[in-house]
Amino acid sequence: MEYKFIRTSDKSNLEAPKIEEFVELANAEDVMKEVNCRMDSCAVLIYANGDLHENLAKEDLVTQVTTETPAADLRSMDVSKKGKYPVYLINEEYGIRGLDYRAEKNPIGICMLICSMFSDNRTRI
Repeated sequence: MEYKFIRTSDKSNLEAPKIEEFVELANAEDVMKEVNCRMDSCAVLIYANGDLHENLAKEDLVTQVTTETPAADLRSMDVSKKGKYPVYLINEEYGIRGLDYRAEKNPIGICMLICSMFSDNRTRI
């Protein structure tokens, strides 16, 4: 999987996202174990579809991104509450393209857990 790097800012130190790790996540329980390991240091964005998405949406720590989700919340994923960063859930129907996820003040950025296949090449970019 490759990413195109498009500059939309005058910041010169921006880097293209890198896939740092591949982890076997067979079910919602496995995903939540990974989330719990990461949410102390950065926000987590989970992409999942089908049954996995439905099961993760039931988790207390997870906020499902919908048309009602304030854009300001997605642009401030570097804000922790009680030492924990936010965890957002997106799927193919809503949240994957066109939304602005940011964690500018966190040097680690955002951890994205890709738990489902993308249906088309455009979404993979």
